[in-house]
Amino acid sequence: MKKPKRSALNLSVLLVTVSVAGLCALPVLIAIGVVALDFRQIGLGMVLVLVFGAMAGVGLAILHQELNSHFDDLERLRGDIVMVGEAASQLPRHWSLETRTDDELKRLAGTINDMLGRQQSQRGVPDARLEAVVGTIAEGLVVITDTGLVSLINSAAAALFGHVRTAVGTSVYAALEREDVIAAAQRARTANRPVSAMIRTVEGDYMATRVADLGHHGGFALTFEAAPVEHRPGVVHDFGLHDVLPPAGTIADGTQLLDLPTLVLDTETTGLNVRTDRIVSIGAVRVHGSRVFHSVTLDRLVNPGLAIPARSTAVHGITNSMVAGAPPFAEVVGDLQAMMTNTVIVGHNIRFDLAMLRRESERAGIAWKAPPSLDTGLLVIALEPSTENLNLEAVANRFGVEIQGRHTALGDCLVTAEVFVRMIPRLHDLGIRTFAEAIAFQKRAKHMIGMQEHEGW
Repeated sequence: MKKPKRSALNLSVLLVTVSVAGLCALPVLIAIGVVALDFRQIGLGMVLVLVFGAMAGVGLAILHQELNSHFDDLERLRGDIVMVGEAASQLPRHWSLETRTDDELKRLAGTINDMLGRQQSQRGVPDARLEAVVGTIAEGLVVITDTGLVSLINSAAAALFGHVRTAVGTSVYAALEREDVIAAAQRARTANRPVSAMIRTVEGDYMATRVADLGHHGGFALTFEAAPVEHRPGVVHDFGLHDVLPPAGTIADGTQLLDLPTLVLDTETTGLNVRTDRIVSIGAVRVHGSRVFHSVTLDRLVNPGLAIPARSTAVHGITNSMVAGAPPFAEVVGDLQAMMTNTVIVGHNIRFDLAMLRRESERAGIAWKAPPSLDTGLLVIALEPSTENLNLEAVANRFGVEIQGRHTALGDCLVTAEVFVRMIPRLHDLGIRTFAEAIAFQKRAKHMIGMQEHEGW
């Protein structure tokens, strides 16, 4: 993206000023006799007129280009400010990069980020105090959702079970026996009070556990006797995992984007030929409006029935040995179809993934009906036609989304989901507020759609 420079603007103004002054002065000089108007001087006069005219043209061209670039950047900044108000805590990182030469916009973006940072710090004070209090609890503390996802763990519990097995967002059943946890949780919920239980670890050891129901918040708190930790007590949590996914309902053209049930989908494959290549992994995460539900995901390896080329493994890291014991597509698609029901499918170049799913379904003899979909790649082009790099990583950086798990099906889903929810306020700001309006808007990316159709997507 070209950056307007104060020097370029000054140069263009100087050229226009000099050329206009020269053109204005020429007839005056002729009138007072400084420049003689005879046959011999006509050629010189024409040359001067052409020179001054060319200077004016160049100056105006520079001025037009720089002002257009400047206003484009202002519009991008305005769009990012709209986006920050809904989905992010800071402006995208490119506004603070030292390589930007537009110092005025850089300073303005820095001021906005400082203000957002102060607001975020003030909002975080109560959470920090609560974390400090919870962190002093000597017992091991693990909070789980109704489905067994760990939403909070303190240092004592992390030391007791291991940081990997009980990390926030993972299943508690990687450390504790499912049947024991469920039975104790049901007793606590039925009794409406904390209960004591002996719960087995996956290694077969019994642990004295206190289980308390969290009531209408959903989930349970589990406490264990633990040895004091040597380092300063701490706590990690993500209570958003307790959010309950709203029912999908019926999707209509007039469904508001802020109420739209979507499934962000991605596949990893043996290659990019939709006619011959096969799926090796499927990832999906549910989104409702502008909320990403990290607790509702699908992450499955698929046995493609053929060897994975080394060039594909170099991209997504999935090897033949990894999929050797994985189920074939026909045994995985049922779980995916259940998540797809009554949702709009969203993805980056989603037409490729849907084409792969269609082909796999045809091979397996499974009926396929093309679902409604939105493509974040097409939406980016429609939002910012000057965008050149449509790689998911570049788009994520543009929208201020941190890259994690790139080139894994679920990892790409989570990145795409965060990009999509940041797009919604941008679309809303342009008056694009319904599903039908978003479909019509992404059709503006005609060139990209033509390329996708040429590839058989």
